[in-house]
Amino acid sequence: MDTEKSCYINMLVFVLFIDLSATTLVPVPNLTLETQNINIFCMTLVSQNTIIFSDGVNVKLILIDKDIGSELSAVTLPECPRVICKIDNKRVVATTSEKSVRFISLNDNALCIDTAFNIDVDIFGIAGLANDFVISHESPAGVSIISNEGRQIHTTDNVIAGRHVFKNPRRIATPPDDTIYVTDRGTHEIIRFDASLKILQTFSGDTLRYPVGIIYINTDQLLVCSRNTDNIILIRPSTNSMTVLLDKQHGIYRPTSLGFCKEEKKLFIASHGTINSVLAFKLT
Repeated sequence: MDTEKSCYINMLVFVLFIDLSATTLVPVPNLTLETQNINIFCMTLVSQNTIIFSDGVNVKLILIDKDIGSELSAVTLPECPRVICKIDNKRVVATTSEKSVRFISLNDNALCIDTAFNIDVDIFGIAGLANDFVISHESPAGVSIISNEGRQIHTTDNVIAGRHVFKNPRRIATPPDDTIYVTDRGTHEIIRFDASLKILQTFSGDTLRYPVGIIYINTDQLLVCSRNTDNIILIRPSTNSMTVLLDKQHGIYRPTSLGFCKEEKKLFIASHGTINSVLAFKLT
């Protein structure tokens, strides 16, 4: 077996079986962005070497070299970008403030605005689900599954058993087991759905206040930003548990967005109002 393939298999095994609650997260030098005055709203890793940031203040998407912080490319959108979702190494989508979803292509590390479609709700979060997308939205508050042309396939009822499920649904994570996790900053909950939008689990507690950014490490371990408690929380669906992994003592302040590089076992954290710098931790 060649060295590159062996390294990939070892990395995959690590990601599948790592127990984050038994892992040490060691601070490493922050990712400092060479481009000035980037106000980070959301980020997503596109490859081992690159991250895309949405900058709502400057109405841009910016592609950054993850290792040195230099800007590789940027595009100005017609509307304010919100959440970014990676489709593959050549495409991402971004939700915007004007009820639209915009496809962005990447060619030789150059961002290019591609097609777009409009949605008749105030769309916020987005994540891929098989060949479709899951979106979170307000007015009405809820979650919907849509096709990649914007056609609605399925949507949630916000009132179930006399209870409002959502107030302000935000970010979404879709692990490979076809489940869906949605953060809601208004109810201070994370709700887990199956692919037909049936509720499977709900996560809440004193350490989880104003949850926003969420990512999965594997199907049984997800990380979420609890903005108002300055925590990064590990969620374990199999045990219905939540564990605080990082807090104020680690420099966490109003965290809003996460990125994980599985090749380097490195976690990136952006905070509310973050300008030009992102916290970084190494899993050991």
